[in-house]
This record gives sequence, C-alpha cells and structure tokens, in this order.
Amino acid sequence: MKPPTRDKRTGLWRARVDLPRHADGRRNQLRVHARTQAECERLMRRRIDEAERRIPGSLASAGYTTGDAIDAWLATKAAVEYRTLESYESVARIYLRPALSLVPVSIVKRSDIERLVAKWRTEPRADGKPGKRSATTIRYVLTCLWGVFDLARDDGFRLDNPVHRSARPPRVRPTKPATDANGAALILAALAGTPLELPFRVAFTCGLRPGELLALQRGDVDLTRRCIRIARALIARGSNAAYKPPKTESSKREVFVGENLARALEAHMATQQKKLGEYGINTTERIPLFDDGLGSIWKPDTFRRLYKRTLSRTDVLAIPWRGTRHTFSSIARTNRATLSDLKLILGHDSEATTERYYAVDNVNAEALRGIQDAVDHAISAGARTRCKSPS
Repeated sequence: MKPPTRDKRTGLWRARVDLPRHADGRRNQLRVHARTQAECERLMRRRIDEAERRIPGSLASAGYTTGDAIDAWLATKAAVEYRTLESYESVARIYLRPALSLVPVSIVKRSDIERLVAKWRTEPRADGKPGKRSATTIRYVLTCLWGVFDLARDDGFRLDNPVHRSARPPRVRPTKPATDANGAALILAALAGTPLELPFRVAFTCGLRPGELLALQRGDVDLTRRCIRIARALIARGSNAAYKPPKTESSKREVFVGENLARALEAHMATQQKKLGEYGINTTERIPLFDDGLGSIWKPDTFRRLYKRTLSRTDVLAIPWRGTRHTFSSIARTNRATLSDLKLILGHDSEATTERYYAVDNVNAEALRGIQDAVDHAISAGARTRCKSPS
C-alpha cells in the first residue's frame, strides 16, 4: 500500500491498492477516503484483510513462502550483469533467507520488516569486521526485499508490499576511496620497476575503471593523437576472464593522455613487442596493452593481489584499486576541470546529466587534453619533489 495522499480540493485523505486484475484484464483497485491520515490507513488495512479473505487459492495459501518468492525474484534477474547478480544472491543468502525463508509470503507485515531492520542495524557485521552494518547496506537490502514482495504482489500472492511504508535508514553519501597528487606519486614510486607502475599511472591520470584498464589493447592507443580509445571492459568470473561491452554507451570514448604518459606508453609498447617476439608471439593490435607476460589477459584478481603484496612491503598507504579513478576526479577538480568535462572523461551515462551538462557533438578536445596534462604534471611533480624510489 502506498502512503495516503491528501486531496487539496476536499481536504480528505485517500489511498488505493491495486488488486489482481479481473479475468478480462481490467484493473481492480481498492479505494478509500477518510478525514485523517491515520483513519485512512486503518480503513485501507481493514479493506485489504477483507479482500484477502475473499480471494481463494494461491494468495491465501501458506504453501508459498517468502523463500519461494526470493527464488522467483532471483530468476527474473538472470540476465543482469554477473557482479550485480552475485550481489543479489549474496543479499538473499546473508539477509533475506535466514530471516524470512520459511514464512508464508502472504502474512509478512510492515512491523516484521521494521523489526528486521532494527536487528540488522544492531547486530555485528556478517563478515566479522568491527562496527555495525552501514545505512547504505541496510537500504540496499530493503531495496532487494522490496523487489521480492513487489513481484509476489504482481503474481497474486499478496495485495500489498510491506516494504513500502517501512522506515529506512537515512541516505548517506558514500565516501569514495581516494588520495591526492602526492599520495598517487608515492604509490607510483613504490611500484617503480614493477609491471604495475605503468598500468597504475594510466589509471591515475586517465580515470579508467578497473575493467576498462585491463581490457585495453595495443590497437586502442593512438600515439599520434595522444589518446586511448575505450571500446570494451573486462569481466571476471572465477578463474575465467573475458571481454564485454563497456558499462554504458557513454563509456565508449576517447581519453587523451599527457605528454609524459604518451612517451612512457610508447616505450612500453616497444619493450612489449620485443619481449613477446622472443617468445615467438606475433604482436598484433589485439594483444592486451597490459598483458600477463605471455600476450594474454591479465586477470583482475592476480593484478589486485600483486598490487596489495607490492605495497605491503613498503610504508606507503595503499588505496583500493578503484580509488585511482576517484583520485583522478579529485585532482582534476583541483585543477579547475568542469563537471561536464569530467563526465566525458569518466564516461558517465545519464540522459538527464547528458542533456544538462554537455553535448557530445561539441567536445572541446583541447580542453580535455589540457585536463589530462594537468593531472599528469601534478602527479609527476609530486613524484619528483616528495618521493624516492624504494631501495
């Protein structure tokens, strides 16, 4: 049941609930009007209870549990991105099934949901780490649970969604892991001489997503124009890794690189070609720009573990791999990059923001190139003045 609304003309509160459609497909609704909001809610609840008693079959059956509803909801998500589906399954396994799996879906009430929220907010974290579950986590769990009950309602197993009116933790803007130009320079100095140095320099100075970085191929680099073409991303499922289309349509883009980085890429590609040639591997444009040493895809988990292991041997404070993208954004904003320029470089996709902030057909290439140069120079300057290569 959606929250009651007040009619401005009559001053009465009104509410409505969609029931299963009639046999001929016509809409079937319950509507109530009352003088106060509380009275309107009580009246609607009474009408729903009466309607449930009149409807035979699956809606009144105790055989269809919330666990069955969770299974049905997950089945509708089979076509989403692998990581998204993995996240949904994790929420169902850790939060939803232990609490509601055996409960008939038709008898779950709003008070049951709010008791669960209170329990989740006070008990220790499921992963054993210190502290309590964050408000963002609880909101995400409730969003998944809302989808479960909404599907159960549409399938005729209940008349309302008990998550609609349940209290949610306040929305908290997440803190993005990032560092400043000096911190980025320290990390690059700690990675100096390792295969990770250049990939992380590209990540810091171009703001690429992790999957975009490892999906780069030699043919994506245009040294004449000093730019990198983002045409694909990498998806990893266990020990398997494969290419996939970029996250959004706007993620297909060109990212300009600074002069220092362009020279480093040119030297890397020459060294890579010579090394692979010694192994008898033909260096084509489809060879990964950052390969595993034998011309194949560098697995994300292997890349991440090597990064953590390398930084653990130094006193440099490591940030998560994805933090390179947020670091780029903060340095670019410090160097007066506009929001519209950043959206183009980062490949964000939203119809509203695209229409409001920039037009793709009128890209100022020199302005974007200047932003990349500024970030590249800021990190390089930090490396010269603040960092020493580890002995």
